[in-house]
Amino acid sequence: VEAAYHSMTRYGEEVSIEVTVKKYNGVKIFLGYHIRDKKDGTLRCSGQTSHCFLNREGKPLSLKKEKPEWHEILKRECERAQEQRTVRKMEMQKKHG
Repeated sequence: VEAAYHSMTRYGEEVSIEVTVKKYNGVKIFLGYHIRDKKDGTLRCSGQTSHCFLNREGKPLSLKKEKPEWHEILKRECERAQEQRTVRKMEMQKKHG
């Protein structure tokens, strides 16, 4: 678990939480988080968690082999998120120089 606190959220303020698939390899998944003030979009916190898939015996499970339909969903989501990051990066580069 990683977290970077950017600004304070006070009691009563509303936030939005964006979760994206940052990386996925069939056994592990890395999720990214952006928590923003709902009113003005100020970034309050960003972070990342990593998770692995386990079978009933608690051993690592390959979704690609055991649950191919879930694997395809997560693979597509990871690709979509990567495309969005690339577009945002290009927009920032245009904006700043």
